[in-house]
Amino acid sequence: MIVLEGAPIPKLRPRIFQRGNRAMSYDPQSEQKETIRWRLKTAISMPILDSDIPIVVDMEFHVPIAASMPTSKRNILLWVGDVTKKPDIDNYAKFYLDCANGILWS
Repeated sequence: MIVLEGAPIPKLRPRIFQRGNRAMSYDPQSEQKETIRWRLKTAISMPILDSDIPIVVDMEFHVPIAASMPTSKRNILLWVGDVTKKPDIDNYAKFYLDCANGILWS
């Protein structure tokens, strides 16, 4: 079991810009990814898993409630949950699975 403290980070789309006649792109989360990769490397004590072995990854995200939210809405979220929108769990999972490439599996 690996536990990474802190608020979960959703994966962002790459940013694309034009320089002259060429379209170029960059990853706006490269520094965040390197930080998480370093934390993963220091948290594990097992070797990289072989690509022939099927694995299961179970993730659990605890998203903090914004401090600026009014107390009435905060209480509703704590007791009932957010019924107006669903979190995009796929973007949270993609970020951490991308960071684990080459560290937990090849």
